[in-house]
Amino acid sequence: MYGGVALSLVGVALALTLTYVHAQIDKHAGAYTSFCNVNDSVNCDRVLTSPFAMFAGVPIAWWAILAYGGLAGAFFVAARSRGARRFSALRLASIGTIGSVAFSLYMAAVSLFVLSTVCLMCSGLYLVTACLMGVVIAAPAAHKAAGGRDAVLPGGLLGSIAAAIAAVAAIAILTWPSQDTIALSTSASLETIRESDEEFFDWYMALPVLDAASTGVGASDKPVTIVEFSDFECGFCKKNHELLAALKARLGGLVNIVYRHFPLDAACNDALQSSIHHHACRAAQAAECAGAQGRFDEMCDALFDNQKRLFGEMLTKLAVKLQLDTDAFADCMADDASLKKVLADARAGNRLKLTSTPTLFINGRMVKGTFETPDGYDRAVLIEARLAEGHTLD
Repeated sequence: MYGGVALSLVGVALALTLTYVHAQIDKHAGAYTSFCNVNDSVNCDRVLTSPFAMFAGVPIAWWAILAYGGLAGAFFVAARSRGARRFSALRLASIGTIGSVAFSLYMAAVSLFVLSTVCLMCSGLYLVTACLMGVVIAAPAAHKAAGGRDAVLPGGLLGSIAAAIAAVAAIAILTWPSQDTIALSTSASLETIRESDEEFFDWYMALPVLDAASTGVGASDKPVTIVEFSDFECGFCKKNHELLAALKARLGGLVNIVYRHFPLDAACNDALQSSIHHHACRAAQAAECAGAQGRFDEMCDALFDNQKRLFGEMLTKLAVKLQLDTDAFADCMADDASLKKVLADARAGNRLKLTSTPTLFINGRMVKGTFETPDGYDRAVLIEARLAEGHTLD
């Protein structure tokens, strides 16, 4: 039973580490990259910023601390006790472990098949849970050897596993986050939009609004303009870039999206004392040099797709892949003049008191970070479209 205690404490340590990473992500937004954000395929940050990282409004990691702490206590009592008390503690530890196994399988499936990535720290918890299952399988023999006669698991091992899977399935059905866009007409009134999600509406309307001129964007033929200050090495920025591309495909007739550079790199952001993303300035320059050949958007996509490999040679390879004039691209990259737009954007961001990426200005309304799901972007655009038309709440 002491093996169960030790394994459970390892689970507590891993869950505490995940809790720390989650807190840092929330605190620093796009300015923080965890040690287990390795690449697109192995990325704890993507898992921890997904809607699946929360349950009942609380980070899953917090629940994991409680679960593994409880298991450690139950296994400890089982190891130190005899008779009915040992039996009760062993039954509790066994039921908890089987539930943890079922939930771990669910989260592993979400990570692999929904989020398409692996969380190293989460995988450590899955391994701990699998080892605990070995302890549980051996528990009936240990209980019998200690003189016990009652079955440790109600309904037997298979019955308990079936009950745990059913419970996790129910949790998944009840809490599965909706990825669908909102079922609202593009001509919906402000009142209708508010009624569809009052919490979001009130939160969004309370955000600070800056004068449109301060974001450096001129007039547009569309009612909504989103100014996106971003960094090509920022994981949140990549997510936001993908969400904005999907938004443009859905509501392109209403929204104009403007990309502006805010590299967290002291080489071109003079408000920084040290660099957080060491290749971000050169990546931004590469986007501008591709833009000089009419391929800015394509280079942005390529840079985000390769954001863990933005060293000098990779920028040249991307230029070749995009079939740019490589001689002109190389000359542009060697010319400091191509950094002027990057510097100007970074200084504009500093005047706006930006502290992290991405930061959006939706018709001047400041949004730090990304919306969790696509419907947040849709709601914001529809709200701004109605306001631009002069609509008000009745």
